[in-house]
Amino acid sequence: MLTRRKDFIDKEEEARKSPNRVLYFRRNADYDRLIEVCSRKLHENPRNVRALLIRASSRLKKGALELSLADYNAVLHLEQHNIDALYYRGTVFEKLGRLDEAISDFTAVLTLDPNHIKASYARGACRNLQGDFASAIEDYTYALERDKQPTKSSSRSRGSKSTSLREGLLSRHGPVGAAAAAKTANEMTTLSLSQTSSLASSEAGYVQGHDDAWHV
Repeated sequence: MLTRRKDFIDKEEEARKSPNRVLYFRRNADYDRLIEVCSRKLHENPRNVRALLIRASSRLKKGALELSLADYNAVLHLEQHNIDALYYRGTVFEKLGRLDEAISDFTAVLTLDPNHIKASYARGACRNLQGDFASAIEDYTYALERDKQPTKSSSRSRGSKSTSLREGLLSRHGPVGAAAAAKTANEMTTLSLSQTSSLASSEAGYVQGHDDAWHV
């Protein structure tokens, strides 16, 4: 017990020495302390959007989906077009099985930022889960085409760690499912627009990947 207490004290001292305590706790994946710090900030200023976003993200990573959803809703009440809040609220809706609402959020993100690859990727996942395979393939194809382009995309469009779409496919569905989805989408990118439309309509019978260092 004494050793554990000393470790806790040492960690607190390290955090105090850091120029940004929130950033320190984010880098050390201490979500409980992040939630605590952000909650204090929000007690001082309930309109602190960055504190809301960080707390929402921490709650999401801990699996507290309803609490995370409440924080993202609060952000969007303050900033209706906040892309980060829309995208991550969509991921919460997906985890809760509220697919129509998730699709609505991902669509809103793509309306604001058509190059947001992860939103297209995630919307395709939801459509796939609903059985709308043709639309899912269109979303995967759209995302894959942009993932190949050497554009100066924003970090939130491509992910802060620049994770490729194919890596996301693999992590979500495993080698077999990912390979099949990527193969289908890659084949479709070689078709003309009319051919793609024709193939999609005859498809009988695909997902999701914020560690921005915010200063609160």
